Amino acid sequence: MNRFLLFAYDQYYPMGGMDDCVFMSNDPDEVVRQWKLHIADYSHVYDCESGRQYEGIEEFVAKFG
Repeated sequence: MNRFLLFAYDQYYPMGGMDDCVFMSNDPDEVVRQWKLHIADYSHVYDCESGRQYEGIEEFVAKFG
């Protein structure tokens, strides 16, 4: 099971739920690389281990980078 789930979606065309999940990984560095590639109106990462959601890349990098 992957620890981190990256969700990215646009305001006008969200798919909803897991359909907005664009990347999954156990490697936080790879999550940051993918986060920068997926340009969307909204994006966040869900940490399956802690149950925490990271709304901004800066917050995620501060914790894992």
